[in-house]
Amino acid sequence: LGQIVLLRDSFKSPINSVRYINTGNATGTPTDVTELLSIITPQMPGSLSRSFEKEYMLGVYSLDTDEVFMIFKTKDFASSYSGMLEWEKTMVKDIGSLFEIDPNTASSTTFFDEEMQNKDIRALKENAGSKTILLYSFIDRETLVITKSERILSAIIGKYQISKQSR
Repeated sequence: LGQIVLLRDSFKSPINSVRYINTGNATGTPTDVTELLSIITPQMPGSLSRSFEKEYMLGVYSLDTDEVFMIFKTKDFASSYSGMLEWEKTMVKDIGSLFEIDPNTASSTTFFDEEMQNKDIRALKENAGSKTILLYSFIDRETLVITKSERILSAIIGKYQISKQSR
């Protein structure tokens, strides 16, 4: 987790660029999603981590700031969705440092349902809805995006929709 934070902090690229964070092991073999999640999300419900495909992306998106994002492919939408709702209770403790969230804010936060670009979002807000500090969305029934910025999520949705149209 510390190395991911260092990579995030060292990312200084042009606006609207994306940097893939390679989570390979010492031999260069990509880290399996279950191994990655066991390291960075120790309190994630097992049903949720098992619902993900091997494919995932961890990266940094550059807009006005450089923000981490995570994309997971799911093989079971129902398990993934219910698992995410369950994981909301400990999500900040698990991945808060990756997204520069003060762990002490967890007690003053609440998840809210929102919508963006015709996508349902769960947004973690502090102080009764005043500021978004983390959000996630199933941008389709097979793809989950987690980030801390509405602008980053919007940009990822836009790129995703363009890639779907070009196939």
